[in-house]
Amino acid sequence: MKKILILFPLMLLLAGCGIFSTEPYIKTYFFDIGSPVAKINASNFKIDNVTFSASSMYRQKMVFRVASNTILFDEYNRWTMSPDSLLRRSFVMAVLDSATQYQNEELPHYSIVGQIMMLEADIPGKSVSLGVLISLYDTKESKKLIWTHLFAQKKPVHKITGQTFAKSVRELVDNIINEVGILIEKNIK
Repeated sequence: MKKILILFPLMLLLAGCGIFSTEPYIKTYFFDIGSPVAKINASNFKIDNVTFSASSMYRQKMVFRVASNTILFDEYNRWTMSPDSLLRRSFVMAVLDSATQYQNEELPHYSIVGQIMMLEADIPGKSVSLGVLISLYDTKESKKLIWTHLFAQKKPVHKITGQTFAKSVRELVDNIINEVGILIEKNIK
């Protein structure tokens, strides 16, 4: 009887640890949007600061819309960083790759401030959407607001997976980088 009393808690412990589980192991995949293809030609101005923010909903988990009012947070497909960090990195790389090393201090100095409004894959609609509210500030003139613009991008996809989601987001970010570069150039002229 003593052996049964010792063996029973041990069996419960092993069962609780999942040793007898019939559920298959599901691997977690991490995705990144990579380096931007688009560049912002920063030869006529200087970008002093780039910051992005996102609501707490958009953390590392990928967000999938499964119905008009239903969101699914994927436990097994995740971003390598938070989406605001991914966008900040892309914009910094887009500016630094085209900026000259020795810039004239008389050039306009700007700060880019963005907020991710939407970043999701719509499963029924078979599309990926990215909405970013971006403001451009003149850094020299006490953070004077130059313009604010909502960039809303949507890309249709054949099949939504973590990989197609990440690839589509990179393409949408490249489109937004191009549009921001054009608006900054218009401001200088």
